[in-house]
Amino acid sequence: MKKMGHRMVHNPSICWEVGQTSPTMRTASGLYVDLLNPKPESINIGDIAHSLANQCRWTGHTKEFFSVAQHSILVSRLCPTDLKLAGLLHDAAEAYTCDISSPLKAVLGGEASKYKQVQHQITKVIFSRYGLQSLPDPRIKIADLGAAAIESHQLMGKLVAGLKVPYGFEGLELVPLSPSSAKAEFLWTFASLVGAA
Repeated sequence: MKKMGHRMVHNPSICWEVGQTSPTMRTASGLYVDLLNPKPESINIGDIAHSLANQCRWTGHTKEFFSVAQHSILVSRLCPTDLKLAGLLHDAAEAYTCDISSPLKAVLGGEASKYKQVQHQITKVIFSRYGLQSLPDPRIKIADLGAAAIESHQLMGKLVAGLKVPYGFEGLELVPLSPSSAKAEFLWTFASLVGAA
């Protein structure tokens, strides 16, 4: 199957680049990432920023485009100082896997387990690449849910049940950024956090 200028080999369940022996994808920078055996040297922060800036949150059902990159910046902002970089990169694996909506994950149940395994492995490699602990910290999930509360209220017109806007951020107004601006802001935030470490 030919796709987007690249020769692809089609398997009933998986596609990968010709010459590769496992599911491998080419990134915006031209690097190749083996999805089942990702290597730290194939991870590039520019690729992560580029991809996340071009993906819309909430499966695209927002009043305006709001990128995963901008969501990640918001999560980082909501995290305590020692977790800001991990908060920024908490969804970084989605640069290589995209996301599956929470309702669809619930529908898939155990069938989503392979996806979650691949995403978890990629997250571990990304965190290792940037000197972070791969163990999930519950404070990142709290910040993630806080960001989701802010986003759902402002970008979807209704606070999703069970979510609560974090204390001190009730008046925060989200200004959706274009993909190019979100990418630049993500990279600036990353550089400032890595520089401060």
